[in-house]
Amino acid sequence: MTIFTPTHDRAEHLRMLYESLATQTCMDFEWIVVDGGSTDFTPSLMRQLMAQDRIDIKYLTASTPGECAALAEAARTASGELMFCVRPGQFLPDEAVEQLRAEWKRSGHPDRGGLIGLDLNLSTMEPSGRRVAVIRTDLLRRVAPLERFEGEREPDMSVMEMVAADGHPLVSTEIAVTVTEDRTDGFETHPSAWKRFKASPRTATAEMRMKKGLKDVSVFKTLWYSVCYALMTVYVRTATRRR
Repeated sequence: MTIFTPTHDRAEHLRMLYESLATQTCMDFEWIVVDGGSTDFTPSLMRQLMAQDRIDIKYLTASTPGECAALAEAARTASGELMFCVRPGQFLPDEAVEQLRAEWKRSGHPDRGGLIGLDLNLSTMEPSGRRVAVIRTDLLRRVAPLERFEGEREPDMSVMEMVAADGHPLVSTEIAVTVTEDRTDGFETHPSAWKRFKASPRTATAEMRMKKGLKDVSVFKTLWYSVCYALMTVYVRTATRRR
């Protein structure tokens, strides 16, 4: 299993995550950290953690900025059959890896795309509502990173995961995979889909284009994605002409 962490100047949060990995009840995993050019003490911290040799760590420097590019880079390097993202500011319950491996062994099938687990809120230790996708690494390798547009928000990495698993059902579980201390998803910082689109229309349009082409969605959702994509495209073209 591969645990992937994109980071940039989040060294103070990486150690907490590392400690939760080092105390897992099952140590059959690797941790890949993709650094987007940190200027804090992340590089020296990672050297210290690797020297301790408590877990298998790969520390990479991103060749292209952005979480989507970091995910693609980690997938190329990963040796685990399954892969999931844990960001700085999150950590794993002690039995997370063991439970995921056991569930995959029970329900794993050549057509399955992976598992879906839970994220817990640190303050309540109740489900936060966010689902954690644990995707087959070979499927993630096939998906190109979403384009990043200058001046716009980070593309939503979950869209890449959706595309990778398309046509390969994910097994839903009640396994607590991550615990979140603070929200590090840039996609969640905007209060509504419309405001996200207004702030980053080209990014939102690219994401919707990918969503409307998915096979594993209902007819209603496919129609909804198609309508949204058409409206977004018109808006972007009109705004471009005005400039």
